Amino acid sequence: MINDSPHKIKVLFVDDEFFNLQSFRAAFRKYFDIYLAQNTHEAKSILNEKPIEVIISDQRMPDQTGTDFFNEIIKSHPEPIRILLTGYVDIKAVIAAINKGEVYRFLTKPWNDEEVVVTIKNAADVYRTRKELKNKNAALEKAYNELDEFVYSASHDLRAPIASLKGVLQLIDIEPQNTTEYIGMINEIVNKMDKYVINIIHYYRGSRFDKEIEEVDISTLVEELLDEFQYMPEFKDIKVNKHFEIEKKIYSDSIKIYLILRNLIHNAIKYQRCENPQKEVSIAIYQDIPNGALTIQVSDNGMGIDSNEGDEIFKIFQRANNVKSGIGLGLHIVNECVNKLNGQIEYKSQENKGTTFTITLPLNDKKDE
Repeated sequence: MINDSPHKIKVLFVDDEFFNLQSFRAAFRKYFDIYLAQNTHEAKSILNEKPIEVIISDQRMPDQTGTDFFNEIIKSHPEPIRILLTGYVDIKAVIAAINKGEVYRFLTKPWNDEEVVVTIKNAADVYRTRKELKNKNAALEKAYNELDEFVYSASHDLRAPIASLKGVLQLIDIEPQNTTEYIGMINEIVNKMDKYVINIIHYYRGSRFDKEIEEVDISTLVEELLDEFQYMPEFKDIKVNKHFEIEKKIYSDSIKIYLILRNLIHNAIKYQRCENPQKEVSIAIYQDIPNGALTIQVSDNGMGIDSNEGDEIFKIFQRANNVKSGIGLGLHIVNECVNKLNGQIEYKSQENKGTTFTITLPLNDKKDE
């Protein structure tokens, strides 16, 4: 029997007999990552420190029976799969333990090595399946909550400009001589609605699509974004500093890199202080070839973020600054993209002094990886 997985299953074996503990380790350490406990007190300490996947416990122990031990830990450590080891025939205890959900299977003493290996591997499969199901349920609940919040926010934020449009159209009927002025107002309202829809599309693309690895031209991407943002009212008089240290071709998800840069640069421009005579936005991108990582850093000397916000700023529809209008999708999109790329995001900020966002992303060496 060989261990065909690079991951060794973590198994905790509990038995009051020292010889049994050593025999178990000798027999199965080749296949599994073995932890030994001579009593349930030691076992609980190990469970608190190690991510155990499978627990095998002897039924007859002086301090506590195996079934009582399993019953005690089922609330504090529900994830590990529990297997009961018994050297005597006690069908009632075994059936009761299985019915209560405390025991996945039972083995008899003396154990059969082949049977133990197969049982542990099957138990580990159950452990992984349950964990995946738990993670998927958590993701589903998160998606449901976000959808609920999204529908409420979207309907609210779309109704406001629609109401404004209706009001302006009524004014045109009342004051047709001012039609040109009112058309300008309509155009402004429609542009805001268009930006809102674009943000929704970006949110969908960033959080719902899987990774698509391809070559990314970071410097060209930044220049295109700056060309796009130059028509923002806040862009006037801003000094943009750029610093790139890129030695090799970069392979990553171009859409997610675009969304990260777009939202961070957009915010750095948008949240400038009008009274500041020396507005600055700095964009620095470093390629760490030895560690296979890309660092993106976007800084500004603008309004800053309230120090009490913490990670709340990354929640959907959470706005980091209430001075400027917005719907609170930008930083949520950034965070979702970083998570999808298995990266990390940090920020430092001081009110009225500015904010720095630092993104670290792992890179692929080739397009097909």
